[in-house]
Amino acid sequence: MEVHHHAHIPTSREKKWTHYFWEFFMLFLAVTLGFFVENQREHFIEHKRETAFIKTLAEDTRNNIADLRKGIEGFQLFNKHTDSLILLLKDTRNIEKNAKAIYQQAVWLHYYYKITYFDRTIGQLRNSGNFRLIRKKNVSLGIMDFDGGITNLITMQNLFVFQNKEKMLDMSNGIFKTSVAKNWLINENWNWHAAELPEAPYYLTTEKEKIDRFINQLHHYSMITTRFIG
Repeated sequence: MEVHHHAHIPTSREKKWTHYFWEFFMLFLAVTLGFFVENQREHFIEHKRETAFIKTLAEDTRNNIADLRKGIEGFQLFNKHTDSLILLLKDTRNIEKNAKAIYQQAVWLHYYYKITYFDRTIGQLRNSGNFRLIRKKNVSLGIMDFDGGITNLITMQNLFVFQNKEKMLDMSNGIFKTSVAKNWLINENWNWHAAELPEAPYYLTTEKEKIDRFINQLHHYSMITTRFIG
């Protein structure tokens, strides 16, 4: 008769403490590795988002620089014609004789250029609280300084430049016949030589007081635009 001996399975009381230690260690290791992998995955995603923001921010910056250059050139051109117009208007004794030259400068009072702020990326960073994605603090601060500077520039444009331009145009409409500017804008593609004289009388008024006040307003507007682009 054969006798079978069953293998002895140790009970929980009989397990060594090292067995529990290794079970705990393996569980701890699995949780730690899982946390590490998830943390690295989040860092990878945020780094990709940061790279995407920097790319579109660079595009916006190039557009802003190009637009600012056009704006500066436009205001400089405007001021050039304004200075010429002031000299012609000061020669009050020859105002009728110089009517052609005066209108060729006066049409530029209707020249219009608006500086635009391309802020799609900065707007997203600002409104969604994603400035934290820009890891280099000096870069993040530089972006915020740039945003503040351009925002102030646009505010100055809207509150001072455009309002004073409207005032200047209101005064010019009381002196010049705007049909000349209308035809110039529509047909001549900003060619100042193409401005034609209206039918006589050439002006709505040549009253010296009104002309002097208009010249003063031209000086004022030229001062504002010079400060604006400076």
